[in-house]
Amino acid sequence: MIRNLIRRRWPLAILTLALLLRLPELDRRPMHTDEAVHAVKFGALLEEGFYQYDPVEYHGPTLNYFTLIPAWLSGKCTFASVDEFTLRIVPVFFGMLSILLLAGLRQELGRKGLLLAALLLALSPAMSFYSRYYIQETLLVCFSAGVIACGFRFLHRPAYRWSALAGVFAGLLFATKETAVIILGAMAVAGWIAISRSGNVGTTLAAAVPARRTLLSHLLLFCLAALAISGLFYSSFLSHPRGIIDAFRTFWVYIDRGTDHEWHIHPWYFYLQRMLFWRPAGGYPWNEGVIVGFA
Repeated sequence: MIRNLIRRRWPLAILTLALLLRLPELDRRPMHTDEAVHAVKFGALLEEGFYQYDPVEYHGPTLNYFTLIPAWLSGKCTFASVDEFTLRIVPVFFGMLSILLLAGLRQELGRKGLLLAALLLALSPAMSFYSRYYIQETLLVCFSAGVIACGFRFLHRPAYRWSALAGVFAGLLFATKETAVIILGAMAVAGWIAISRSGNVGTTLAAAVPARRTLLSHLLLFCLAALAISGLFYSSFLSHPRGIIDAFRTFWVYIDRGTDHEWHIHPWYFYLQRMLFWRPAGGYPWNEGVIVGFA
């Protein structure tokens, strides 16, 4: 019993530390413009009870809909009554959930690796900051972690619950921000390479799912779950069916915006240069070489 208490002490300490870095004084910092834009969108949903996805701006609807939960729980029914805490508690929750989802990688990381990864996430300045910031990024990270965690659970023990749950997270990911397609595409490529190069994982998967038809049924369940969840959000829970079409039409908008406007036209090394060495006018030089190195 004492040993179990000791084993549980470290995870609880890490989660407490993460919460202490994310929760206090959520209302102290003034709302950033990006936060205010999403707050106004949420205010319309709260007061009018209707949300319509805009394929040109503002990204997906999950942030708005999940904010209804703390608003309802705190008895706020008008935009004027909504405060910073009500809004920012949403990214706090999903930032904490991102840490908990690391448990899905316990077989890959081991206990010490899992605790270290959780500690790094808990202490990360970027993760702590954006977990207090009312925009989609923290939700995007959380749902990405959910897909990865369920994917690894499926690789070790293929079961329909894992393929379905991975699909749910993928659907939430797509309903959060359009760039989810890049994340899911990168996951698919990385997963294929990992399975191809790892005999142990490939053998386990082949033994657990011997029939190609069974494997296809898992893939179908994943896709159906993802489409159902994202469709519910983009259609404003079936009250605005056109939102589903707009969810795919938006890619043409972003392709046009990314290729036809001069502020997005740069040489191939532009962002790499800024990550490795960047000095703003009159400022100090900085770089993200460590991150590039790990990548």
